[in-house]
Amino acid sequence: MSDSKALKEISSKFNEDTLTDIVRVVAGRNDVRLVNYKMTNATSPGDNYITCVYRIAVEGTSLDGGQNYSFSLIVKGLPPNLGRRKTFHSTYSFANEVAFYEKVMPTLMEFQKRKNVKNPFNEVPR
Repeated sequence: MSDSKALKEISSKFNEDTLTDIVRVVAGRNDVRLVNYKMTNATSPGDNYITCVYRIAVEGTSLDGGQNYSFSLIVKGLPPNLGRRKTFHSTYSFANEVAFYEKVMPTLMEFQKRKNVKNPFNEVPR
């Protein structure tokens, strides 16, 4: 298992329990456990000044060991340096993105469900 301290670079609230919850969503079942993960930078140094972008390779398994899950995540977080956050108005810059995931996307998904769309658009980060 990778160092759980590295996950704190994303957020103080992002931890191995968060990854286990994500494995549950990907697996579509609750009886899973996190086996391993590896976090790396998803971009080259200097590419992003408003956010930090990470790639996390995740491995999980069902509790009975009958099914394995392996997938990759892209996770964004605010820069750890408070000065950088303030200089580039990082929190403000995320406002539209937060609104999209909290309001627009759920509304679109519900609309598509009500209209019985055969191939609904759902190719967005979650």
